[in-house]
Amino acid sequence: MATQRRRSAGGNVGRRRQWATLLGVTGADADDADDQFDLVPSHTHVDTVDKDVARSLCNYDVCQGWPLERLERERAKLSRIINRIMSRHAGHLHYIQGYHDICSVVLIACDYDERLALAICDRLSRVHLREFLRPSLDVVVEVLNLLFPLLECLDPAVARFLHRANIQSFFALSWVLTWFSHTIYKFDVVVRIFDFLIVSHPTMPLYIAAAFVHQHRGNLLRLECDMPAIHHYFQQQNEVDLDSVLPLARILYRRFPPRDLFRQYRPRIPLDSLLPRSDIGKLYSEGWPPSTKPMSGFHTFPSVYSVNAVPMLLIAVWAIILWQLLHYLTGS
Repeated sequence: MATQRRRSAGGNVGRRRQWATLLGVTGADADDADDQFDLVPSHTHVDTVDKDVARSLCNYDVCQGWPLERLERERAKLSRIINRIMSRHAGHLHYIQGYHDICSVVLIACDYDERLALAICDRLSRVHLREFLRPSLDVVVEVLNLLFPLLECLDPAVARFLHRANIQSFFALSWVLTWFSHTIYKFDVVVRIFDFLIVSHPTMPLYIAAAFVHQHRGNLLRLECDMPAIHHYFQQQNEVDLDSVLPLARILYRRFPPRDLFRQYRPRIPLDSLLPRSDIGKLYSEGWPPSTKPMSGFHTFPSVYSVNAVPMLLIAVWAIILWQLLHYLTGS
């Protein structure tokens, strides 16, 4: 009965209200989102969005058996949501394949309420997903590589095994980018992950990925220590034991929070990145996201990165002080 209730038209009423509350989405935000309905797509990835949407909403169990008319209707909503967000924030947020999976889950969880789904997706995109919607994948790669330090902390044997296989972190790319929504087909499982991530720091998908790898340690260590074999194994995994993975991810997060992780491994991320800040609550209370208006509150993407910004600033300050001192002593 519980499963049938969740799959019914009103089964996600509680969840969508909770998501909206947790993300600070109000009725005014939904009304503001409604103002964007007539926007003509004006971003550079419209064709890619069309192709991704055309193959969406058919993998989750709750969508099985839909008539073509229903499928096309919901895909049209999904397309409008994505294109409006990307057009509204053109130049600040950039579409990446897999983003449509997250928007699909939100649309379903909102019982196909397009206005509310748009407002929630917009808010998620500007905080939780912001680093993965940059103009290039450079930040994604830098952040994704932090998976290995987390694995070394959680399971050194598995970390050494992956290192010997010379495997790169791309095997976890879809997990992190789509919050596992591209990998797992049971919708009840996917939305539980979303429940967890919406109230967590934007780096939490990395911690879940590390816990997920650890969950498979027995099978992994029996595999040939070979990159193709490991990639193939993970591509076949579409189920997850959340009762063990999510608590383990939370423990790992407390043991090695983002602040310490970024301070120790110093990935090359832009100065305006939110990721090194460990308190997700402060991201909102201190003004993130700035508003649901166009991206006036977003900083521009600087070319100076956090890994060298502070040392270079100190050098510049000391150079000015020494120059002024020398100028004073010489009287020139």
